Amino acid sequence: MLIRKIVIVFSVVLAGIAIAGNPIAEMRHMPVLGNRNAPIYAQTEESADFPSGEDELFDSGEHKSIKTSFLLSLALPGAGEFYAGNKIKAGAFLAAEIALWTGVIVYNNKGNDGEEAYRVFADAHWEFEYYHEWFRGFGNDSIYTEQLPVHEHIEIVGDDTIYTYTPNKTHDYYEMIGKYDWFLLGWEDLPNRDAIRDSSAMFSDHSNILEVLKRHRDNSQLRLDYMNLRKETNDYFTYSKYFIGAAIFNHLLSAFDAAWTAKRANDRMYEGFTFAPKMEAHIVFSPQGELEPRIVVNLAKF
Repeated sequence: MLIRKIVIVFSVVLAGIAIAGNPIAEMRHMPVLGNRNAPIYAQTEESADFPSGEDELFDSGEHKSIKTSFLLSLALPGAGEFYAGNKIKAGAFLAAEIALWTGVIVYNNKGNDGEEAYRVFADAHWEFEYYHEWFRGFGNDSIYTEQLPVHEHIEIVGDDTIYTYTPNKTHDYYEMIGKYDWFLLGWEDLPNRDAIRDSSAMFSDHSNILEVLKRHRDNSQLRLDYMNLRKETNDYFTYSKYFIGAAIFNHLLSAFDAAWTAKRANDRMYEGFTFAPKMEAHIVFSPQGELEPRIVVNLAKF
Protein backbone atom coordinates (compact mmCIF):
# COMPACT_ATOMS: atom_id res chain seq x y z
CA MET A 1 0.00 0.00 0.00
CA LEU A 2 2.83 2.42 0.89
CA ILE A 3 4.66 1.63 -2.35
CA ARG A 4 1.51 2.48 -4.24
CA LYS A 5 1.32 5.84 -2.46
CA ILE A 6 4.94 6.61 -3.39
CA VAL A 7 4.25 5.74 -7.01
CA ILE A 8 1.31 8.12 -6.93
CA VAL A 9 3.56 10.93 -5.56
CA PHE A 10 6.06 10.51 -8.41
CA SER A 11 3.21 10.44 -10.86
CA VAL A 12 1.94 13.73 -9.42
CA VAL A 13 5.38 15.35 -9.78
CA LEU A 14 5.64 14.25 -13.41
CA ALA A 15 2.16 15.52 -14.09
CA GLY A 16 3.05 18.86 -12.49
CA ILE A 17 6.08 19.25 -14.70
CA ALA A 18 4.02 18.44 -17.75
CA ILE A 19 1.40 21.09 -17.05
CA ALA A 20 3.71 23.78 -15.62
CA GLY A 21 3.80 25.62 -18.93
CA ASN A 22 0.02 25.67 -19.34
CA PRO A 23 -2.31 28.45 -18.07
CA ILE A 24 -3.36 27.61 -14.55
CA ALA A 25 -4.45 30.90 -13.07
CA GLU A 26 -8.03 30.55 -14.20
CA MET A 27 -8.58 27.30 -12.25
CA ARG A 28 -9.19 27.10 -8.55
CA HIS A 29 -8.79 23.29 -8.45
CA MET A 30 -7.27 20.94 -10.94
CA PRO A 31 -7.86 17.16 -10.85
CA VAL A 32 -4.53 15.39 -10.85
CA LEU A 33 -4.66 11.88 -9.52
CA GLY A 34 -6.81 10.05 -7.09
CA ASN A 35 -7.12 6.97 -5.00
CA ARG A 36 -9.90 4.47 -5.11
CA ASN A 37 -12.23 6.58 -2.99
CA ALA A 38 -11.86 10.23 -4.16
CA PRO A 39 -9.95 12.44 -6.56
CA ILE A 40 -7.12 14.58 -5.28
CA TYR A 41 -6.93 18.21 -6.39
CA ALA A 42 -4.10 20.67 -6.88
CA GLN A 43 -4.95 23.75 -4.85
CA THR A 44 -3.72 27.21 -5.87
CA GLU A 45 -2.87 29.86 -3.31
CA GLU A 46 -4.60 32.61 -5.31
CA SER A 47 -8.18 33.08 -6.46
CA ALA A 48 -9.49 32.04 -9.86
CA ASP A 49 -9.32 35.58 -11.27
CA PHE A 50 -5.60 36.02 -10.57
CA PRO A 51 -4.07 38.17 -13.34
CA SER A 52 -2.19 36.46 -16.13
CA GLY A 53 0.65 38.97 -16.39
CA GLU A 54 2.94 41.06 -14.21
CA ASP A 55 1.61 44.44 -15.38
CA GLU A 56 -1.97 43.42 -14.65
CA LEU A 57 -1.19 42.97 -10.99
CA PHE A 58 -1.16 46.73 -10.52
CA ASP A 59 -3.54 49.53 -11.30
CA SER A 60 -2.59 50.91 -14.74
CA GLY A 61 -2.71 54.40 -13.27
CA GLU A 62 0.25 53.57 -11.03
CA HIS A 63 2.51 52.64 -13.93
CA LYS A 64 4.38 55.68 -15.29
CA SER A 65 5.22 55.95 -18.98
CA ILE A 66 8.90 56.78 -19.43
CA LYS A 67 8.24 58.29 -22.85
CA THR A 68 5.45 60.51 -21.55
CA SER A 69 7.63 61.70 -18.67
CA PHE A 70 10.45 62.55 -21.07
CA LEU A 71 8.26 64.52 -23.47
CA LEU A 72 6.44 66.42 -20.74
CA SER A 73 9.67 67.71 -19.21
CA LEU A 74 11.16 68.40 -22.61
CA ALA A 75 8.25 70.78 -23.19
CA LEU A 76 8.12 72.18 -19.63
CA PRO A 77 10.85 71.30 -17.13
CA GLY A 78 9.37 69.68 -14.05
CA ALA A 79 6.19 68.48 -15.74
CA GLY A 80 7.56 64.98 -16.29
CA GLU A 81 8.78 64.72 -12.70
CA PHE A 82 5.34 65.80 -11.47
CA TYR A 83 3.71 63.15 -13.65
CA ALA A 84 6.14 60.56 -12.27
CA GLY A 85 5.15 61.51 -8.72
CA ASN A 86 8.20 63.49 -7.57
CA LYS A 87 6.83 66.94 -6.70
CA ILE A 88 10.04 68.18 -5.10
CA LYS A 89 12.12 67.74 -8.24
CA ALA A 90 9.23 69.04 -10.32
CA GLY A 91 9.23 72.26 -8.30
CA ALA A 92 13.02 72.58 -8.52
CA PHE A 93 13.13 72.25 -12.31
CA LEU A 94 10.18 74.60 -12.76
CA ALA A 95 11.76 77.18 -10.44
CA ALA A 96 15.01 76.94 -12.42
CA GLU A 97 13.07 77.44 -15.66
CA ILE A 98 11.38 80.57 -14.31
CA ALA A 99 14.68 81.95 -12.98
CA LEU A 100 16.54 81.31 -16.24
CA TRP A 101 13.94 82.95 -18.48
CA THR A 102 13.76 85.85 -16.03
CA GLY A 103 17.50 86.23 -16.54
CA VAL A 104 17.03 86.19 -20.32
CA ILE A 105 14.44 88.96 -20.15
CA VAL A 106 16.31 91.08 -17.60
CA TYR A 107 19.64 91.07 -19.44
CA ASN A 108 18.05 91.47 -22.84
CA ASN A 109 16.23 94.56 -21.55
CA LYS A 110 19.48 95.85 -20.05
CA GLY A 111 21.12 95.35 -23.44
CA ASN A 112 18.36 97.25 -25.23
CA ASP A 113 18.60 100.10 -22.73
CA GLY A 114 22.37 100.16 -23.09
CA GLU A 115 22.10 100.24 -26.87
CA GLU A 116 19.79 103.23 -26.69
CA ALA A 117 22.17 104.92 -24.22
CA TYR A 118 25.30 104.61 -26.35
CA ARG A 119 23.43 105.78 -29.46
CA VAL A 120 22.32 108.93 -27.64
CA PHE A 121 25.88 109.38 -26.36
CA ALA A 122 27.36 109.06 -29.86
CA ASP A 123 24.83 111.45 -31.40
CA ALA A 124 25.73 114.03 -28.76
CA HIS A 125 29.54 113.77 -28.93
CA TRP A 126 30.59 112.46 -32.33
CA GLU A 127 30.36 115.14 -35.03
CA PHE A 128 29.58 113.70 -38.41
CA GLU A 129 29.90 117.05 -40.20
CA TYR A 130 33.41 117.72 -38.87
CA TYR A 131 34.61 114.23 -39.80
CA HIS A 132 32.99 114.22 -43.23
CA GLU A 133 34.32 117.65 -44.17
CA TRP A 134 37.82 116.43 -43.36
CA PHE A 135 37.29 113.19 -45.25
CA ARG A 136 35.85 114.87 -48.36
CA GLY A 137 38.90 117.11 -48.44
CA PHE A 138 40.98 114.20 -49.66
CA GLY A 139 38.84 113.88 -52.75
CA ASN A 140 39.47 110.15 -52.88
CA ASP A 141 36.81 107.77 -51.59
CA SER A 142 39.11 104.75 -51.86
CA ILE A 143 41.86 105.87 -49.48
CA TYR A 144 40.38 104.01 -46.49
CA THR A 145 38.99 100.58 -45.91
CA GLU A 146 36.29 101.22 -43.29
CA GLN A 147 33.29 102.54 -45.19
CA LEU A 148 30.98 104.67 -43.03
CA PRO A 149 27.31 104.31 -44.07
CA VAL A 150 26.34 107.66 -45.57
CA HIS A 151 23.36 108.96 -47.52
CA GLU A 152 24.25 111.25 -50.42
CA HIS A 153 21.69 113.87 -51.45
CA ILE A 154 22.04 115.71 -54.74
CA GLU A 155 20.22 118.95 -55.39
CA ILE A 156 20.53 120.99 -58.61
CA VAL A 157 20.06 124.71 -58.16
CA GLY A 158 20.42 126.56 -61.44
CA ASP A 159 23.81 125.68 -62.83
CA ASP A 160 25.04 124.40 -59.49
CA THR A 161 24.90 120.88 -58.12
CA ILE A 162 24.74 120.73 -54.35
CA TYR A 163 25.78 117.59 -52.52
CA THR A 164 24.72 117.01 -48.95
CA TYR A 165 25.54 114.03 -46.80
CA THR A 166 23.80 112.55 -43.78
CA PRO A 167 24.86 109.53 -41.76
CA ASN A 168 23.00 106.28 -42.15
CA LYS A 169 22.82 105.40 -38.48
CA THR A 170 22.84 101.64 -38.68
CA HIS A 171 24.36 99.20 -36.21
CA ASP A 172 27.58 99.30 -38.27
CA TYR A 173 27.66 103.08 -38.07
CA TYR A 174 27.65 103.08 -34.26
CA GLU A 175 30.21 100.30 -34.16
CA MET A 176 32.65 101.90 -36.58
CA ILE A 177 32.85 105.40 -35.08
CA GLY A 178 34.18 103.97 -31.84
CA LYS A 179 36.07 100.91 -33.03
CA TYR A 180 38.21 102.31 -35.86
CA ASP A 181 40.87 104.99 -35.48
CA TRP A 182 39.92 106.41 -38.86
CA PHE A 183 36.91 108.13 -37.27
CA LEU A 184 38.84 109.63 -34.36
CA LEU A 185 38.49 113.22 -35.57
CA GLY A 186 34.74 113.06 -35.11
CA TRP A 187 35.02 113.04 -31.30
CA GLU A 188 34.57 116.59 -30.09
CA ASP A 189 36.91 116.38 -27.07
CA LEU A 190 40.00 115.29 -29.04
CA PRO A 191 42.82 117.68 -28.02
CA ASN A 192 44.34 119.69 -30.86
CA ARG A 193 41.79 118.26 -33.24
CA ASP A 194 42.30 120.98 -35.84
CA ALA A 195 46.07 120.52 -35.79
CA ILE A 196 45.72 116.77 -36.21
CA ARG A 197 43.33 117.34 -39.09
CA ASP A 198 45.78 119.68 -40.81
CA SER A 199 48.78 117.39 -40.31
CA SER A 200 46.93 114.40 -41.72
CA ALA A 201 45.92 116.44 -44.77
CA MET A 202 49.57 116.52 -45.79
CA PHE A 203 49.34 112.87 -46.79
CA SER A 204 47.37 111.13 -49.50
CA ASP A 205 48.27 107.58 -48.57
CA HIS A 206 45.90 105.65 -46.32
CA SER A 207 48.61 104.17 -44.10
CA ASN A 208 50.30 107.52 -43.45
CA ILE A 209 47.03 109.22 -42.53
CA LEU A 210 46.08 106.36 -40.23
CA GLU A 211 49.49 106.50 -38.56
CA VAL A 212 48.88 110.14 -37.61
CA LEU A 213 45.49 109.27 -36.12
CA LYS A 214 46.78 106.27 -34.16
CA ARG A 215 49.22 108.45 -32.24
CA HIS A 216 46.21 110.18 -30.67
CA ARG A 217 43.82 107.24 -30.34
CA ASP A 218 43.72 107.31 -26.52
CA ASN A 219 43.44 111.08 -26.16
CA SER A 220 39.65 111.22 -26.50
CA GLN A 221 38.01 110.36 -23.19
CA LEU A 222 34.62 110.52 -24.86
CA ARG A 223 35.65 107.80 -27.26
CA LEU A 224 36.91 105.61 -24.41
CA ASP A 225 33.69 106.16 -22.46
CA TYR A 226 31.68 105.30 -25.55
CA MET A 227 33.57 102.05 -26.06
CA ASN A 228 32.96 101.12 -22.42
CA LEU A 229 29.24 101.73 -22.91
CA ARG A 230 29.23 99.48 -25.95
CA LYS A 231 31.20 96.76 -24.16
CA GLU A 232 28.80 96.83 -21.22
CA THR A 233 25.84 96.60 -23.60
CA ASN A 234 27.35 93.72 -25.53
CA ASP A 235 28.05 91.94 -22.24
CA TYR A 236 24.37 92.21 -21.31
CA PHE A 237 23.35 90.61 -24.60
CA THR A 238 25.96 87.89 -24.07
CA TYR A 239 24.62 87.14 -20.59
CA SER A 240 21.13 86.89 -22.07
CA LYS A 241 22.40 84.29 -24.55
CA TYR A 242 24.04 82.35 -21.73
CA PHE A 243 20.71 82.22 -19.91
CA ILE A 244 19.02 80.97 -23.09
CA GLY A 245 21.61 78.21 -23.37
CA ALA A 246 21.14 77.30 -19.71
CA ALA A 247 17.36 77.19 -20.20
CA ILE A 248 17.74 74.79 -23.13
CA PHE A 249 20.04 72.63 -21.02
CA ASN A 250 17.45 72.70 -18.22
CA HIS A 251 14.84 71.31 -20.64
CA LEU A 252 17.13 68.46 -21.67
CA LEU A 253 18.29 67.70 -18.14
CA SER A 254 14.73 67.67 -16.83
CA ALA A 255 13.58 65.42 -19.69
CA PHE A 256 16.20 62.76 -18.97
CA ASP A 257 15.70 63.09 -15.24
CA ALA A 258 11.93 62.66 -15.66
CA ALA A 259 12.46 59.48 -17.66
CA TRP A 260 14.80 58.16 -14.98
CA THR A 261 12.35 59.19 -12.24
CA ALA A 262 9.50 57.35 -13.98
CA LYS A 263 11.66 54.25 -14.34
CA ARG A 264 12.61 54.37 -10.67
CA ALA A 265 8.95 54.76 -9.70
CA ASN A 266 8.06 51.69 -11.74
CA ASP A 267 10.99 49.74 -10.30
CA ARG A 268 9.87 50.52 -6.76
CA MET A 269 6.33 49.45 -7.59
CA TYR A 270 7.50 46.07 -8.91
CA GLU A 271 10.30 45.66 -6.38
CA GLY A 272 10.47 42.11 -5.03
CA PHE A 273 7.81 40.80 -7.39
CA THR A 274 8.44 37.91 -9.76
CA PHE A 275 5.76 36.31 -11.90
CA ALA A 276 6.99 32.73 -11.69
CA PRO A 277 4.50 29.85 -11.59
CA LYS A 278 5.82 27.09 -9.39
CA MET A 279 4.50 23.65 -8.42
CA GLU A 280 5.34 21.77 -5.28
CA ALA A 281 4.35 18.17 -4.50
CA HIS A 282 3.49 17.14 -0.97
CA ILE A 283 2.27 14.04 0.86
CA VAL A 284 -0.29 14.93 3.50
CA PHE A 285 -2.51 13.03 5.87
CA SER A 286 -6.20 13.05 5.13
CA PRO A 287 -8.76 13.50 7.92
CA GLN A 288 -9.09 9.72 7.84
CA GLY A 289 -5.39 9.40 8.62
CA GLU A 290 -4.37 8.17 5.20
CA LEU A 291 -1.44 9.51 3.17
CA GLU A 292 -2.53 11.56 0.17
CA PRO A 293 -0.36 13.20 -2.53
CA ARG A 294 -1.11 16.86 -3.33
CA ILE A 295 0.48 19.64 -5.38
CA VAL A 296 0.46 23.37 -4.56
CA VAL A 297 0.77 25.96 -7.33
CA ASN A 298 2.31 29.39 -6.57
CA LEU A 299 1.74 31.96 -9.32
CA ALA A 300 3.84 34.79 -7.90
CA LYS A 301 6.75 35.25 -5.57
CA PHE A 302 7.31 38.38 -3.44
